[in-house]
Parts: sequence; C-alpha cells; structure tokens
Amino acid sequence: MLPEIALHIGRFISLKDAVSCSRASKAWNDHFSSVVWRTVNFKVHTKFVDVDPAAVKKHGHHIRVVNGVDELCHLQALHSPSVSKLSTLNIKLLPDINFQVYYVDLLRQNAATITNLNISARDQSPVAFPFDTMTSPAGGQVNSQLSVLELRGLQMTRDGLLLLLKTSPVLMSLSIIETTLSSTSCPEPYQHTGLVNLKASFEHVFGLNPDSSVLVHFPQLKVLLTWYEGATTDFPFGDMKAMVARSCPLLSDVTLQTPAVITKSLLTQTLQSLSAIRLDELSSSTIMSILAHRKTLTIVGMAVPVEYYRRDKVHKLPRVQSKVSGHDLQMIPRTCSGLAYLNIPFYEMDMNVIEKTPWTCTGIEVLFIRIRGLDTAGKIGICMNLLSAFRMLAHEHKDLVSTRAKRDQVLEELMPDNSIPYRAARHLARLEKLRTVWLGYRIMYLDQAGGAPSWSGGSPPVL
Repeated sequence: MLPEIALHIGRFISLKDAVSCSRASKAWNDHFSSVVWRTVNFKVHTKFVDVDPAAVKKHGHHIRVVNGVDELCHLQALHSPSVSKLSTLNIKLLPDINFQVYYVDLLRQNAATITNLNISARDQSPVAFPFDTMTSPAGGQVNSQLSVLELRGLQMTRDGLLLLLKTSPVLMSLSIIETTLSSTSCPEPYQHTGLVNLKASFEHVFGLNPDSSVLVHFPQLKVLLTWYEGATTDFPFGDMKAMVARSCPLLSDVTLQTPAVITKSLLTQTLQSLSAIRLDELSSSTIMSILAHRKTLTIVGMAVPVEYYRRDKVHKLPRVQSKVSGHDLQMIPRTCSGLAYLNIPFYEMDMNVIEKTPWTCTGIEVLFIRIRGLDTAGKIGICMNLLSAFRMLAHEHKDLVSTRAKRDQVLEELMPDNSIPYRAARHLARLEKLRTVWLGYRIMYLDQAGGAPSWSGGSPPVL
C-alpha cells in the first residue's frame, strides 16, 4: 500500500481503527504510523504523557497537530528532537519558568514548519510572550511558514509585535484578543505586505488616536473583525478615515461587534466602499449606515455559527426584531443591487412589504431570512418545494420562462394560492441565481442544473 493511500484512508477511520491497521503487519505499521501519530490532543489523548520517550523519538516526526497543551507534563511528553514538523500548535501558557523553557524550545524546534499557531494564557493573569522564540535553536533566522496566528490573554510590546511580523513574512491572518499592547505609538511602522485578515479590538485597530493604530502595519489588509466594550463613544472618526484610506486602501470586508453609535460612525465617517458588512444586530440607524455602501456591497450578514441553521426545528425569533421596521429591513435588498449574500436570520420580513417594491439584487445567490407566516416546518417545506418545482420546470422548458412576463405567468399558474408559502415561493422564484436558502428550518441547496434540491438535515421536512 502506498503511503499516500494509507494517509487518505486514515482521514475516514477512527484512531482505534488506525492503530489496528498499524498492527496488521510491519508494512502496514510503516504506512499507518503517520495516521496514528498525526494529531495529539491532550484533552482527548490524556495518556499521551505516559508514552515511552523512545516511542516519541521514533515516531515524533509524524506529529503534525498538537492541541490542548496547558501543563508542563504535556510539553515534557513532546520534548524530543524528532518532534520538529508540527504544522498546528494550540498552547495555553503558564508563568512557570520551567514551562516557558520547554515551550520556547518546542517553538524554536518547529519554527520552520508551523503554519497555524494559537497562543493564549491559561489563567486570568496575562502572560508575556517572548517573540524572539520564532528563531532556530542557534538563534538564527528561519524561513517561517506561519500563516495563521492567534494571541489571547498575553502581554506584549509594539516592538515585540513588529519583531513577530518581521519574522513571519507569509503571515496572512492575525488575531489579537484580550492582549495588552504597550508603547503603542510607532512613528516609523514596519509594513507587513502579506497580512490580509485581522481580528483585534477597537482600541488596537483604531487606537485612542490614529497614530497608535495597528492598521499602519498592514497595507494589504482586506478583512477586519473588531469589537468595542468601552463606555466612551467620542472618537475622531474623521481622522480615522484618512488613516484607514492611507494605511489600508484595500480594506473592504468588516465585521463590527460595536455599539450602534460607533457602528454608525464607522460606516458613515470612517470606512469607504465596503463590499461586505457583518454586524451583531441591526437597527434602523445601522441599516441606514449600511446603505452608505450600497453601490459596492455584495455581502450583508450577521456572524452566526452554521450549526444554528442546521438545527432540526423552527427557531423562535429573538427580541431584537422589535428594533427594526419591515420597511427599513427591505431597504437592503431594494437598494443594494449587487448583493449576492444576505444573512439576517434574527429579523422577520413581511410579504406585504416585500411585494410593494421589487428587490434590485436579482443576482442574489445566498439568502438566510425569516418571513412572517412561515413559522412551521410544514409551511417552510411547502414554500421550498414550490420553489424547487418551478426551478425544475424552468430548466426543462426554458421557452416557458424566456421573458419576465412569461415567467410571471407560469408562476401564477403554478402557484395560484395567496397564502404566505405560495407568495414567498413566487418571490424567491424570481431570484434566478439563488442557490442556497434558509427560511427558519434547515438549509436548502438548489440545483442550478435543474435537479432536485438537497437539505442540510437530509430529507426535506415532512409536510
């Protein structure tokens, strides 16, 4: 068996089965050892600390992913020259000097291979991180492959951050969370030309004044997630606009977890020509702020885990719905003509309002919304099945829908009922490029070739 085949098989079998395969023969042991040893998770593999050091020395070169390191004994179990090809490391630091010696040694030993590094403080107190550890054991520069870095609960200086950036030339994504940055003023900032994705607090991103912003280091930045939990809302947003335009001219995708007053100011006074905006919640004022970017927007959404949409039940709407009128909500699809992705699952649209004025975003592809009256799995299922039936009919008989008038006639004949499921289906059917839909219960994937749709939860809901 070729090693590549064994590795491919290993992706689909359990660790227990991989161990069994490795014991079948010497050849199979050679092939499946890489599968057995590939990932070490100290939260799951609690007995790894008892593994014979000789075994770690023999097989440590297979280890690629290490998670759950938060004890000295974890680092001691990995303390072998053969553990030198890690690609992913998740570690929680302790202020203990012995712990620091071991983790510095592990980082230096794998400085040339780690691509994904997550470092945080295990306890409440911030821990200092020596950024010069991303060098070889001899202290020389290494060809770092680090592309994703998350720092959480640490103490660091601006100079330390710059050193880290300089020694990580291919870094693309950086997260600075609950981390203290001292000496934030940087008159002559180093610019990292590879980083495109940043996650950091409002204070780090924009600073108390534009000169202290970390944005000055990232001229290629495109994606930003930021948050603010302070009480002050009076910031020089106009000065920030000039700084952002000068430092990050490519910034186009933002997620703002900020109070409405700051969100509004950022969207109307600081940020320009955004293509993607994601917020924690909407209000009439934030919707109007979003519309300041209507000519360039392709994505409007909320940061919601995908698991939320896959629950096998119809969700109850949260109370945030009361903050937004149906008319204001419709302003997004009515005025943002280039919109391809709309994800606002906590707000309910009204068909009476929807039908008053057509949506201009006729090329929308992904739609995650709620519609008043579609409040059961059965009603949502009726709507989805009608939409699917029309799609298949339109694909098989293109001449029947060759013009808008013909299409509307077919819709009226296929969906003559004026109940909410039928009205919603007629509306969605007019969005010809729509491929993914969620209306409160499971996700439906529409087949662009005219085939039957698929559901995230398996079969369609029982009607």
